[in-house]
Amino acid sequence: MRRKILCPEEQKNGKGKYPQIYDLRERCFGGFAYEWDDLNTLSNTPEEREAFWESLCEEGGFRFWLGNYKDYLSCKEANRAVYDFWHTKQSTRVTDPKKRALLSPEEPPHPFRVKRPCLEQNYYEVLDLPHVELVDVGDESGHTTTIMYR
Repeated sequence: MRRKILCPEEQKNGKGKYPQIYDLRERCFGGFAYEWDDLNTLSNTPEEREAFWESLCEEGGFRFWLGNYKDYLSCKEANRAVYDFWHTKQSTRVTDPKKRALLSPEEPPHPFRVKRPCLEQNYYEVLDLPHVELVDVGDESGHTTTIMYR
């Protein structure tokens, strides 16, 4: 999601745009001040897609989820392209290979963003800390705790 700290001047400039933002969010999906991109994912070159996705990540907020190409939730190939970009980007944030395989698997466990996305600040970095142990709840050889979780 990328949280950005605004200086007082940026805050003042942003507040001056409130009327336009409020008007725009009335016309956009979910009440956000941005909309799906008009292009289909595969209509751009891989380089153009990567630049577009990087810009969405840089802008932060829900843009990578809800400001993305218009077809990535309905086209399997487009969804996989978005997932592959996300996987590559997230994988750099986790140094432990076992944790990386659980948090950002090479094969998507389900279509990207059809389940609630991880809306996070430093989520992957915290889980990558050496004292954090991840438990794969999908692994049948898990362990039972006193409160009966495997």
